Amino acid sequence: MSPRGQDRGSLLADVMSVCGPKSIDDDEDGQSGDLTAALALSRIENAQLWACVDRLLPSEARVVRMHYRDGMTFAQVAEARGVCEGAEYKIHARAMKKLRRMISESV
Repeated sequence: MSPRGQDRGSLLADVMSVCGPKSIDDDEDGQSGDLTAALALSRIENAQLWACVDRLLPSEARVVRMHYRDGMTFAQVAEARGVCEGAEYKIHARAMKKLRRMISESV
């Protein structure tokens, strides 16, 4: 699995926490769709999400990648980029807002 694929769920969870996940249709017996369908949907959403990350401003995309893909804390991201941690939080918040908008517009 690529490094990008290891943590997509956490980025997806953060973005989807506000705009909500797509629902999977129930089966005729009222049960939710099977796990295979859920995993396939998750992979599609993850691919779309990382494509959206690529459309962010370079500074926003860098913070998102360093935090979610590389597993760095905001303090570590700030140190690596030579800025204060508060700036990273603001950039992250702006990036999350943009990602949520991009995802909600594509649903």
